[in-house]
Amino acid sequence: MSLIRTKRQYYNLAAQQQVGNCPKTWSTPEGYLDESLDNYAGIRMVVPGSNKFTPLVERDKLKQKIQQLGIRDGDYIISEVLLPSEIKLAGELTVINGEWVFYYSYKKVQMRQALREEGRHAIGQDLVWSLIESVATPSDVDDLHNLFERYSPRGRYPVIELTVCSKCRGIFPHRNTLVWEVRHY
Repeated sequence: MSLIRTKRQYYNLAAQQQVGNCPKTWSTPEGYLDESLDNYAGIRMVVPGSNKFTPLVERDKLKQKIQQLGIRDGDYIISEVLLPSEIKLAGELTVINGEWVFYYSYKKVQMRQALREEGRHAIGQDLVWSLIESVATPSDVDDLHNLFERYSPRGRYPVIELTVCSKCRGIFPHRNTLVWEVRHY
C-alpha cells in the first residue's frame, strides 16, 4: 500500500473500510438520525487543511449545529463519539528508528487534551503491545498489526491514533478499539 499523506486520503480509505475499525460515520444528518441510537454525535470537517471537530452535539440539535457552523454538504462527516466514561486508553502508536513507541493516556477526555495533560511514553515492542493487549480485544490487536503491515511501505511506518473503549464500538463487530487516523504526515 501507499503512504497516507492527507486527511482526505485517509477518509476515502476509511469509507472503503481499509483503515481498521473506524467510528461509524454518516454523510448527512438524516443518515445519522435514521441509523444511530446514540444521543450524541460529532461533526468533523473533511476539507484539506481543516482539523475542526465539534464533539458531543446533541442528537436533536444536530441539523441546527451544522447550519450554525455554516458548513456545506460534503465538507463534513457526522461520526459516532465516545463519552469520556467509555475511554479506557487512547494514544498514538508508531515505530521510530526500529522501536515501537506508544504515546498514550488513561485520562477520560478527548485524546489531544489527554496526551497534553497526562501523556506517557511506552517504548519497546513487549511493553507497547502488553499495554494494548491488556485492554483491547484480540481481534483489535490483530487488526493493528495488519494495519502496520499494510501501510508500512519501504519501512515508512504510519502513526495510528486509537482509543480503546469500555464497550464495542465502530464499523466492525466485536471490536473495542477505534482507529481515528492512520497517517504518514
